[in-house]
Amino acid sequence: MPRDSETNDNLNDNLIESIFKAQGDLGAGIPQGSILGVIGISSQDENEAWFAEEQLIYFLVQGGLYRVVERRELDIIRREQNFHLSGEVDDETAVFIGRLAGAGIVITGTILPYGSVKYLNLRALDVESAQILAVSSRPFIPSL
Repeated sequence: MPRDSETNDNLNDNLIESIFKAQGDLGAGIPQGSILGVIGISSQDENEAWFAEEQLIYFLVQGGLYRVVERRELDIIRREQNFHLSGEVDDETAVFIGRLAGAGIVITGTILPYGSVKYLNLRALDVESAQILAVSSRPFIPSL
């Protein structure tokens, strides 16, 4: 549980800061050197979801701790398997897509509004066991 000062500090974060902090949270449960696939982040705003996915991939690659499966490869698998390209992907589908793409761990997420704040919620799933390895929930102030 975050301390009050941490919560107040997080409420000053924008989406980029929340993504950066969230990928750090996930790192606590993901072994270094793992092959990751970012399967999808859903939001009521498709541009916001796309931006969050791209920024998360950027931070994961720049950190140098993981190998990240190319997003286009994941999109091809989604199309071939007739999975929706937008919207929330359930854990079972995410695990299946990740396994086909050669990822050992998949990351999914949602951006949810709550009052004047939004929350970026991410989870990392092991594709072999479907076990949740790590989660993160980071609040941010939406841009106008």
